[in-house]
Amino acid sequence: IGAMWLDPDLRGPLAASEDRWADLLLQAAEHFARTLGSPAITLWVAESNPAAHRFYERNGYRPTGQSEPQPSGITAHLLHKPL
Repeated sequence: IGAMWLDPDLRGPLAASEDRWADLLLQAAEHFARTLGSPAITLWVAESNPAAHRFYERNGYRPTGQSEPQPSGITAHLLHKPL
């Protein structure tokens, strides 16, 4: 996954459901990757974005221990999820 963004008006639980638009979007990307035969998905997440870390970990992504400084000066961490 190269980047993910969701309109702030769509963030949070769906009406009468614990599902969230972001979860559904991520699940769709994972389903697409599975149909292509991908064994796993990886993504980078900014160290300065703890909400994104929690979101991805709640969806089964785990830190690989690999991190990388970005041109902006922010450190990004690589997360991985087997499919």
